[in-house]
Amino acid sequence: MTQSTRSASLHDDTTADRLTQSAIAGTLIAVPDYVRSTPGRIFAWTAILGAYAAAVAKFDTVYEDTDHDVTAKVEEKPDTTNPKVTWGLLAGGIALNALGLRLHVVVQTKLARALERRGVKKPHTLLGAALAAVMFAALEADARVRQG
Repeated sequence: MTQSTRSASLHDDTTADRLTQSAIAGTLIAVPDYVRSTPGRIFAWTAILGAYAAAVAKFDTVYEDTDHDVTAKVEEKPDTTNPKVTWGLLAGGIALNALGLRLHVVVQTKLARALERRGVKKPHTLLGAALAAVMFAALEADARVRQG
């Protein structure tokens, strides 16, 4: 029997992976300091998330554990859901996401303006660095609690 090796995925439960995830989150927050137009920001956010997703996909395929069986047989149950409920839940989820994103932008903008009034030249970058540090600390603490 061979010993299974850790996948080099960017979303595994290692310190390097948690650091990468935190850095991506901080980078996304910092974008408004470097891109002024809304379409440009949307493009930058999409590019950052796309690069991260591509890296995750690449590492997952290159370093996939050969003992992992992805061809497991799955029994399908007959579909008994109501399409109206499904579409309603999807629409509700999209609406909640849009509302959350809008709230995030408003709060981030107010925080950035307050920092600018205090003389910070790149307030979104400072907010992103703070978020990344807090996120990394929280992820690391959670991992240590789970490991016992």
